[in-house]
Amino acid sequence: MALILVGEDDIDVTELLLILLEDAGHETVHVDNGEAAIASFATSRPDLVLLDVAMPGSLDGLEVTRQIRGLEAGGDRRVPVMLLTARALEEDRRSGLEAGADVYLVKPFEIDEMLRTIESLLAEGTSS
Repeated sequence: MALILVGEDDIDVTELLLILLEDAGHETVHVDNGEAAIASFATSRPDLVLLDVAMPGSLDGLEVTRQIRGLEAGGDRRVPVMLLTARALEEDRRSGLEAGADVYLVKPFEIDEMLRTIESLLAEGTSS
């Protein structure tokens, strides 16, 4: 079982993600803005972070990802970050990966693909 931080402001997407992740045996922490995502990351140190790119507040998912990578600097563990977003342009994808995301998944996403990717990221994290 992994602890997964979910940063998503759309209630329908949030409910779907929380149900899917909890049914897969994971524990979840939900936040609906970037500031809360950073605070939760700093205190809970999740095993994986799922973030929407467009969230309310002054920090979007890209900036949250950058700050997470900054918080990890010099540490012994890199937490996988998956961005889930409606932004489908190649330029957006590149920006997400350059910010430090491990995976950039466009909404609507295939549920099975998302769950397989999460399990793969978690497995990579336990083997390093």
